[in-house]
Amino acid sequence: MSIRNFSIFSRSAKNIEVQLFENERLFSRSPLSQNGSTWSSQVETGNSTSYSFLVDGNEVLDPMAKQIAAPRIWGKGSSKRAFLSDPSPFDWQETKKPQLSPSDLIIYEVHVRGFTQDASSKVSTPGTFAGMREKIPYLVDLGITAVELMPLFEFDETKGNNFWGYSSESFFAPMARFANGDPVTELKELIRELHRVGIEVILDVVYNHSDAFLQIDPQSYYIQGDFANASGCGNTLSANSEPMQSLILESLRYFATEFQIDGFRFDLASCLTRDSSGNPLTDPPLIRAIENDPALQDVKLFAEPWDPGGLYQVGSFPGKRFAEWNGHYRDVVRRFLKGTDGQLGAFASSFIGSDEIYDQPLRSVNYITAHDGFSLHDLFSYNEKHNWDNGEENRDGSDHNESWNCGAEGATEDSEIIDLRKRQMHNTAVILFCSLGIPLIVSGDEVAQTRYGNNNPWCQDNKLTHFPWQKHPFTEFIKMLIRLRKEHAIFRKNTFFHADSIHWHGIIPHQMEWSKEGRFLAVTLQDVENNEQFYFAFNAFYEDLDLTLPSSDWDLLIDTSNEKKFNKIKAHSILVLRGKIC
Repeated sequence: MSIRNFSIFSRSAKNIEVQLFENERLFSRSPLSQNGSTWSSQVETGNSTSYSFLVDGNEVLDPMAKQIAAPRIWGKGSSKRAFLSDPSPFDWQETKKPQLSPSDLIIYEVHVRGFTQDASSKVSTPGTFAGMREKIPYLVDLGITAVELMPLFEFDETKGNNFWGYSSESFFAPMARFANGDPVTELKELIRELHRVGIEVILDVVYNHSDAFLQIDPQSYYIQGDFANASGCGNTLSANSEPMQSLILESLRYFATEFQIDGFRFDLASCLTRDSSGNPLTDPPLIRAIENDPALQDVKLFAEPWDPGGLYQVGSFPGKRFAEWNGHYRDVVRRFLKGTDGQLGAFASSFIGSDEIYDQPLRSVNYITAHDGFSLHDLFSYNEKHNWDNGEENRDGSDHNESWNCGAEGATEDSEIIDLRKRQMHNTAVILFCSLGIPLIVSGDEVAQTRYGNNNPWCQDNKLTHFPWQKHPFTEFIKMLIRLRKEHAIFRKNTFFHADSIHWHGIIPHQMEWSKEGRFLAVTLQDVENNEQFYFAFNAFYEDLDLTLPSSDWDLLIDTSNEKKFNKIKAHSILVLRGKIC
């Protein structure tokens, strides 16, 4: 005989029961007793294997469930029932968390299923934690130092063909369809082996919306009124209410301790700064509690500092420990690369760490592409989104992509356009890995993956989102840039350049001075301690330009045009030189 205590929070429920199942057969049903907002009871479980709650007649999943009795086959959906068994002990084999400095982070955003689902991956169990584990040597060879795993809390992929997973059914249970057997054990095995080779693990967590609590206590768990859709997905959670704040903190502690997670990226984090009516808080209790929680002191925190409800907090997110996804950097770099006038000053600032926004460069997570929006290949192949296959008549996805098709929409046989697109991809990579801040790339960009113009493939479980395991010359260029970043401390600084270690240069075209109207920028960055300097010339102009270099014995490191000339820079290209400080 086994006795277990069952408990659930609800202020609004009239009646709550726990129902036990022996496999699929109902075993027993027992009422819970109410004590204030807590409903609980000790129940004999007998031979039962799973359970769920009935809240006023509606079956709901236990919000604290660690393992869900859900199918392991993709496309079968989730379940409202949780296993009664506790997670098995796990052997970490003396592996330790890498505890990298933020300056050493090179983040690789990746979807667990999408990474190995394609047949070209040739892994034993495609689309799983175990499948990703087989590809760790690839990640090591690429040179990344942290993987940011897109949502892996249990979600129901059958609800609207949800592939990405940004709609959690649970804040504690790893996705059952990402495993063959026990998802808890298989996720831990993946994390252990990533840690073994020095790669950190960051979880993309979605605490801003969910429908999992609607039938438990909507008044306590959800924002009410005008900002009920601040998340853009409906069912916006009241993250600073007492019950939701407690649930989120327990979830973070659980993954930080039980799974040895190194960091968390908070999706639409501005939602987490709103009160129960949706109004912005200057000192949100949840954010303060996260930063001060003893169990979370050694984890890295990253915010996506905006939400669809109108909050845009790039540079002003209220957390003191949070680095921010820098959407301003993304937009400025995109506009500069396509030759938009008036971007030169903003681009210069973004390249040297966004000093007009942050107090230190490593507060900025620099990215130019991510899971949503165009892939890097498509950023220079499409002017417009092509999302018809999503079934929403091309209304979904952003209309403000700052993209440029280089002269033709989509695929083309024009060799000049093809060359320009390749050059722009190389330009983007140079800027990303040489900018001060924390670089982030999205899986697939390093092999020039196309989504055929779809800038919102959240519902696409196919070649648009499955990593194509093929050799591509662009991969070698990315690897070279990552090595360059690792080998030279000047690109990993956590302080801005002093006036005597950065030198901006005038421009030659039409004898114009450097100004916000220009499309060319040159700068020399100096590392006195290591007696080396780097010269960068960025040409977003549509013509080749003459160069006058500062005095030094320069070595050519990168010329994205492959012209390899010191006195001229080709249209839409970047030149990088290295020399000793004279």
